[in-house]
Amino acid sequence: MSLPCFMSHASTPAAVQDARGLTKDLSRVSVGIEDVSDLIADLDHARTQNWTVIGARASPKFSLD
Repeated sequence: MSLPCFMSHASTPAAVQDARGLTKDLSRVSVGIEDVSDLIADLDHARTQNWTVIGARASPKFSLD
């Protein structure tokens, strides 16, 4: 999973990103030959995490509460 605006397209000017519909919250998922149930479980897990963008990478925010 990647965030194109912060990774592969980070050097693309904001105006060009906007014109191409590359929003800051756009996520790209690349899958291979994984089992469907594994993919669904992985995506559900990622969806329920609290993520923060640090520089050009997205990292999960963990709470010690």
